[in-house]
Amino acid sequence: MEDCDTLIKDAWLESVGDGGVDPRNEVAHLHDITQTLKHYQELAGTYPELKCGGLVRLQQDSDDTFTEDTTLSILGDLFANLVVGNKKEQEHKPQLRVHRRVAMSPIGEPLNMLKSVPELIIVIADAMRAHRAIVEHCHILHRDVMPGNILFRRMNDGTVKGMLVDFDHAVNASKGPHTPHHERTGTLPFMCIHALERSQLPRTELDDWETLIYILIWIGTYGFKGANGRDARIKYWVGGQTLEDIAGFKRGNLDNSFSFKSILSEFDSSMDCINVLAELLIMMRDTLIDNAGCSKNGRGANMKQLFNHGNCESSASKVTPGSFPLLSKLALAVQRRDDMNTPVIDPFKVRANMAPTIAKELLVILEDGAEYCRELLIRTGTESSESSTGA
Repeated sequence: MEDCDTLIKDAWLESVGDGGVDPRNEVAHLHDITQTLKHYQELAGTYPELKCGGLVRLQQDSDDTFTEDTTLSILGDLFANLVVGNKKEQEHKPQLRVHRRVAMSPIGEPLNMLKSVPELIIVIADAMRAHRAIVEHCHILHRDVMPGNILFRRMNDGTVKGMLVDFDHAVNASKGPHTPHHERTGTLPFMCIHALERSQLPRTELDDWETLIYILIWIGTYGFKGANGRDARIKYWVGGQTLEDIAGFKRGNLDNSFSFKSILSEFDSSMDCINVLAELLIMMRDTLIDNAGCSKNGRGANMKQLFNHGNCESSASKVTPGSFPLLSKLALAVQRRDDMNTPVIDPFKVRANMAPTIAKELLVILEDGAEYCRELLIRTGTESSESSTGA
């Protein structure tokens, strides 16, 4: 198995019509991505390269014709009858599924096999670098960023490289209007707020960045192995009575740097370098929600400079209000909700018009964090990579 470099994926996937016209055609997306990004060698290995793939077709016994392997072709009239009934049946009609196979390379390992928080940040930066390039050069939105869709490879020198995979729910945003949020894609507890709310706002790459914040908070709270026994506020990301309730919890968590900090205060302090992750998340929230880090002049706050005057590397330093030097600066920008002279603005609506600018700034922050973590791992040798990473 160690010599294998190609993965064959065999899946029955939801489709809006015959397999060839589905806008969520992973094979077509991987073809576009592979052909476009092959010109960017610095991105090699951060996304799956298509080897071959397509719809599974079944040959008829009587002649040389072929039929697509779908639930419609299998069920025939039974499937058709299920979708043309009364209103109640229409509401519960079965979803057409098509059978696809795709061969792609390289093969990665799941995030729970990482050894440290610095490795996690490096892997995430690689995956989101691919994400940004795929949006910018291929106009493809992933729409299902979750822990299982970010993998990594351990290179011969012991370093790690991340990759973004699984484009089952991706769409090409250049073909017609941007896909609205009324089609819920994503995975609880990482689903973005407007997908939970079925918002009619256009879907943008920033929804995947929002999802990434939830992923990193989840890992920071429960560890790489996902020990859900710990009681934490983010339990409401899966424990709300309705999806709208969960959206309300998340809005409250992201509302300002102080409410956000209350979530980070429950991070597992036994994880080495957990404050590095917390500091990174504060800057990402600031840029994604307040848009304060974005400027026409390019780069925002330098990640390494902020880290260097804080005690981010010590596992013994707990995540407390004094742990974050950036908070005092952010506090000046936070306005009270009872200030009648300041209109309440929905940050998710505003940011949709600034998506490429904000995404570039988020990537700068993440790449600065990854560079810092590489230097940290070099300075500490194998100590950080072999340290405790929580339950």
